[in-house]
Amino acid sequence: NVEAYCAEAVALLREHPSINSQLPIAVCVGDTTSAGLAIEVTAYTRALDWLGHENAKSAVMARLLASLSAHDLVAVCERQRVRDQG
Repeated sequence: NVEAYCAEAVALLREHPSINSQLPIAVCVGDTTSAGLAIEVTAYTRALDWLGHENAKSAVMARLLASLSAHDLVAVCERQRVRDQG
């Protein structure tokens, strides 16, 4: 189920109008923790401003979270790790 979810998430990101599909897109499964599996999403928005980026991120995460149940997966906890590269 996790592999199918990751594949669907990559497809969703590639086709989402707010995501720059010319830059790297990846959805990877991280280490298993007491809370479950960590899923790391790497994608770049087309937005050049902070508000546009935040709106795109919110829309994409809402879609990704909504599609969990189709794969019999649940979000146990929501924790965001942001790495700024700039």
